[in-house]
Amino acid sequence: MSHVFCEGQEVYLIIVLKESDQPVGCVRINWMDTSHRFAWLRFTMGTERGKGFCKDALRSFVPSGTKGALIIRTLL
Repeated sequence: MSHVFCEGQEVYLIIVLKESDQPVGCVRINWMDTSHRFAWLRFTMGTERGKGFCKDALRSFVPSGTKGALIIRTLL
């Protein structure tokens, strides 16, 4: 994710292919607590759905070596 834009209080992070800088989806931060420890994220993908880009994007939000629970709730 290398592109960020804000619309009002909503933050969007654009998922792009490294090779071509082509956008393939986005992550919207729906809500984040004041300590920045908890957040609700919304992933949106186009034709590249199912290729692991959302998993990679989620990993960018969780520091490596983090101890504790990661709770994921999927709404389709």
